[in-house]
Amino acid sequence: MRIIKINGREYVFDEETLSLIPSENKEGIKKLKSTSNNNSKNDPQDYNTELFDFSPYKLYLLVTNNCNLACKYCYAAERTQDLAEQVMSFSIAKKSVDFLFSREKEYYEIVFFGGEPLMNFGLIKEVVKYCNQKNKKMVYSIVTNGTLLNEEKILFMKDNGFKVILSVDGGENVQNSCRPFKGGKGTFETIKNNVLLLEKLYHLNQISITINKNNLNIHDQIKELMNHGINGNISLEIVTSRDPKLALDEKDMLTLAKEYNKITELIINTWNDKEKFIKVSNFFGPLNEINKSKEPILRQYRCTAFINHFAVSYEGNVYPCSRFEGEKKFLIGNINTGININKVNELIKEINITQKEKCMGCWMRNVCGGGCYNIFYFHNNFLNKTYPLFCQHQELFFEQALKWYVFMNE
Repeated sequence: MRIIKINGREYVFDEETLSLIPSENKEGIKKLKSTSNNNSKNDPQDYNTELFDFSPYKLYLLVTNNCNLACKYCYAAERTQDLAEQVMSFSIAKKSVDFLFSREKEYYEIVFFGGEPLMNFGLIKEVVKYCNQKNKKMVYSIVTNGTLLNEEKILFMKDNGFKVILSVDGGENVQNSCRPFKGGKGTFETIKNNVLLLEKLYHLNQISITINKNNLNIHDQIKELMNHGINGNISLEIVTSRDPKLALDEKDMLTLAKEYNKITELIINTWNDKEKFIKVSNFFGPLNEINKSKEPILRQYRCTAFINHFAVSYEGNVYPCSRFEGEKKFLIGNINTGININKVNELIKEINITQKEKCMGCWMRNVCGGGCYNIFYFHNNFLNKTYPLFCQHQELFFEQALKWYVFMNE
């Protein structure tokens, strides 16, 4: 159990049941201690480490590695060449979809990813047409930089119920600096106009912001986006980079702690105003777990990568996550020749939270699930070693989630 101070008041948080109780509630704490002591699940032997039948419901189609931007921190550009030629064919896409459909599921999800996926819009239309002919329950998503959106593409997304995820890093100065067009021209004005058209004809679901040294004043960046009419469910992540001009350090974590406090204040002050309210998924996600379980829970994995989703590159190579594209260690097959199930299960053993000693002793383990596999591998070349800055960042998120929980319930 952990003592946490929120708005000057002390609470007891139990990491096994994810329960949050005011410290003055002595009877509640007594019951909580009894439950935790009698049913502790902190022993690795309590966790399921059986092999999985690789049976995904979600497919990331990397329809092209080509992109019209020159983002400073792009991990794809660092490890690929001749990007203009790296474009997926319908044959590869069809085989990928057929593999997805070979497992009977309640529904299927396809995420169109890149590069900039709208640079291969023709393929996206073909894939959607093919899937719709199969009479499956489908969820389509696209991760786009927003510069190529137009009426035709937006109406197509609307007709097919797409979730539209926009990658943008902040207001005009930050966006134009971090994510310019190739050639150096700023992108913000183009994106702003396209998003306004998107909101007029359809809607924007999510904004994905990568935090680096150039946009640490993230509260102001979000407010500037809102002032320009760019608003949606916001997802924040720290940049994956070794460049000292971009990568964050411990001092930056202190800055972000203050910024996140300001964002939480903004959320609380606007929560009943639909026009001004913002939703930061990193803050809100843990709310679904707090005080919902009467028994200890066991969260073994961070996300559905390696287990319930897979990614296919333009040439048909299969990876457990789109961010591992190009990494030989994580090549688990080719859509033309099949999946190496033994290799999948070897990797799953490595990512299980029981393999991370620091995670097993962490108070956030059943919220976090062990951290981002790609970030850990990027910094350590191992899946079972944590990255301290990532862990600090997750703690900042969870502290804000607890503040919001207290506000909503008290």
